[in-house]
Parts: sequence; structure tokens; C-alpha cells
Amino acid sequence: MHPIERLRHIARAGDVDQTLLVRESAAALASLGLDSGGMLMACRRLLARHPVSGGLWSLAARVVCSTDPEEAAWEFAEQVAADTTYRTLTGELPEGGTVLLLGGCEAAVPALVRRGDVEVLVVEAVADTGYTIDRLGDAGLKVSDVPLTGLAQAASVAEVALCEAVAAGPDGAVVEAGGDLAAIVARGLSLPVWLVAPLGRVLPPGLWRRVSTSLMGPEPWFSDRVVVPMTSFDLVLGPGTDIPAGGPLERADCPEAPELTRTGF
Repeated sequence: MHPIERLRHIARAGDVDQTLLVRESAAALASLGLDSGGMLMACRRLLARHPVSGGLWSLAARVVCSTDPEEAAWEFAEQVAADTTYRTLTGELPEGGTVLLLGGCEAAVPALVRRGDVEVLVVEAVADTGYTIDRLGDAGLKVSDVPLTGLAQAASVAEVALCEAVAAGPDGAVVEAGGDLAAIVARGLSLPVWLVAPLGRVLPPGLWRRVSTSLMGPEPWFSDRVVVPMTSFDLVLGPGTDIPAGGPLERADCPEAPELTRTGF
């Protein structure tokens, strides 16, 4: 497939796994051989179709800020593929406990499988949870499919609730719609809520403002993504570290790239 056609195919893709999205986008960008202006335009077109993908924003920022865009694209894709967030989560999960997942929360699956001694309650939200349930079941874990109407009951028997960050910034995170409801219910039941934020998902303030405001449309209640304040989480888990939440998140996985957010994009 020609690089330009591949780029168009990625731009038209629907809601896909971010690791795959970053890998395919990095390969397409690296193969274009464009000058800095052409690379910037290509990144803008991808982000226009995937405006809340933290991983894609991080890739674009690294590419446009690098003196060697091709190398930057491949390097970041390799780093995302080798992300160790699951190891951090594995060490924090309660031994033999019950874990509540909001939606698919695919970033948590490797950690749950690695532990192997937890029961998992997967709450159906917007995204299809079938893949997550199948993977956990195939690994021998006890897993239950919980409708959103059963959220409170599931939260009352769990030791911890997990949300996956689609993107995050200093004061909040974009999660699957229903994450705000889950956080409210969990707080009411004194259930800890952890945010799983793999490499590439946490953005610096300028890029985060662009992502978070993109969800403020005329009818935001129809969006399948919501912004949840960082104060709603007790812990943020990332590659090699866990950070108590409640205040501003200082981690950022890419540089600021104001050229990505200028008027006209």
C-alpha cells in the first residue's frame, strides 16, 4: 500500500487499540519522507480524525518537534509496544481480590492475566467488552459481565475500580463514557479508583487543553468519551511508577507542540 493511501486508511479507521494506532501511524509517517511542513500537515490530518487519542497526540508531538521525524516515529512506536505499565499495575493489585473494570480497559488485561488470582467484574459501558472478557476467561480468571445498571452492586463487592485513560493531562483524564458515573459511585462506596495511563497517554498542558475542549460540543451527553477530574482518582499507574492522584498530574509523555493546535487545524 502506498504511504499516502495507508495514511488515509488510518485516518478513516474507527475506534481502535491505541498501541495499534500508534504503530500504524508511525509506520505511515516514517515512510512518507516529507519535509517538516508536509509532516505537520499529515499529523494534523490524523489528529483531526482521532482527536482524543493520547497516544497519537504524543506521536505527532514527538515527530514535529524532532530533527529526525522518521527516527522519532519508529522510536516512539517501539517504546509504546514495550510499555511496562502492566507491570506497575500487577504489583499493586490486591491479592486474590475482586477488580472492577469500567468498559474494556484493555491496558489492564495483561496485568490481570499475569496475576491470575483475581476475580474481574467488567462493567459494560460504551465500548464492546467482549474481547476483554474472552481474554480474561481464556486465561482462567473468573470474570463476570456486568450491565451498567449493576454498577453500584458490583462496586460494593470490589476492592478496587480501574479506568483506562484514553488521554490525560494535569487536571483530568478522558475515559470511556460512564467513567464519571463509576467514579461517583465508587466514591460513595469508599472504593478506590485507579487510572491506568500507559505510555503516551499523558499530555502536557497545551495539548491537553485541546483534547479536553474537543469534547465540549453542543450535545456532549452523546459523546462516547468524557473528561473526569484528576481528583476523582486515588492513584495513577504508568510505566514504572504509580502516583497518588488528587492534585495536578506532573507527568507528560511528549513535548508541547503548539504548531499542532494553531488556528486552522
